[in-house]
This record gives sequence, C-alpha cells and structure tokens, in this order.
Amino acid sequence: MKLTPTLPCRRIESFNLNDWAAISRAFNGAVFVPFQQGWIGQPTPGFRPAKASAAWTNDSLIVHAELNDDDIFNTMPVSDLNALAIHQGDVFEIFLQPAGQEAYHEIHITPNNHQVQLRIPFPGAFQKLKSRFASTDALIETFKVWSPVVESRVTIDTVSKVWRVVVKIPFSMLTGIRPVAGEVWRFSFSRYDYTRPDPEPTYSSTSPHSAINFHLVHEYGTLAFSD
Repeated sequence: MKLTPTLPCRRIESFNLNDWAAISRAFNGAVFVPFQQGWIGQPTPGFRPAKASAAWTNDSLIVHAELNDDDIFNTMPVSDLNALAIHQGDVFEIFLQPAGQEAYHEIHITPNNHQVQLRIPFPGAFQKLKSRFASTDALIETFKVWSPVVESRVTIDTVSKVWRVVVKIPFSMLTGIRPVAGEVWRFSFSRYDYTRPDPEPTYSSTSPHSAINFHLVHEYGTLAFSD
C-alpha cells in the first residue's frame, strides 16, 4: 500500500548554499521522504532511488534532494531561465501549495542548475484554461514567475552516480509572509530521469500518484512546519 507522506519541516539557521558541509550539517537528522511510482505495483526497471527533505529559515524554504542516476545530464542552457527542460534530460521538481491558497508553485532544477519557476493558479488549471490559449506553451507562459529567482546549487558525484540539489525558495515568492510553527502545506517532489539512448524518462514522485500526472494536488503529501 502506497502511503501519502508527512514531512516534518524544521526551522534552521541560514547557511551558505555553496558550503556542502554546512548543508549536510543543516539536514543531519532530518526526515527524508523516498520517491516511488505509486501508479504501478512494482517499480519499473529504470527506477533509481531518490529522497528529499525540507527545512525553513526566517525568509526561505530550503529543499535538499539526493538522486541516484545512471546518466546525469540536461542540455538546456542555464541562462535560459523558465525554458522548459523536461525533454532535454534529468529534472528534479518541487511542488508546493501553501496553507489557505488554491494556487501552487512548481520549481524545476536540472543537474546543470537550470531553473524553471511556475505559479499555477489552482488545481486543474491546465485542463480548465487550455481552451483560452492557442497552445499549452502559451498557457504555461502565463504561469511563469520571473522574480524573485530561487537560489539553487547542484553537485554531481559521477563515481557514486548521485546528484545532489539544494534550493532556497523565498517566502516572498510563495506567500509574501513566512509561515508559523504548526502551519501545514501540501508538497510533492518529482523527477524525470533520462538514461540515454532511451528517449523516454523514468518518472517518480514522493506522492503516491494514481497516474503519471504530477499535478494531482489532492495526492500530495503534508509539509508540517515546526520550530
């Protein structure tokens, strides 16, 4: 039975995102949620383990992930902020729906640290709004967030075949105000894992999704803020 995860989100002191030793200390003892493929009974042959966690500071949510990967790459140039890279290689995705909001955020980070930032106005928006636009791409343009830009860092271990991500997401982007201890959000972490020459990725998520659709917000986990 696939379970919907609850992720404790501890309050921590700010640290330098370039200092991976500090990142390890900040997340020492933290709960990490594993990725799964909830839409099938057994993982597909291409499935590789991954896990992610979250913490918060005075001004930001910090997400940290470790992803096992046989072929770590994405060819989208880092300079092309908000250009969708899900067909160019590996992508780690963050989904967040703050308490009391219909809107939810989607953030992508690739192994070369390319970023995509979206704010979707409500669950089901892709289906309900698509008839108003000439294409899905035109609709997505209206969801893109250009400022502020998240801070993110990536390190790749080619020997162990693991890439690690840390992302600092300002509360000014998500809610305008910082949360309080006891507040609960919806969250999900997902990934596109490509292994060349296969043109199709292996999909996985921390949410027990009933289909390969990372926008099933009602199936997201619970992010619980604490001191």
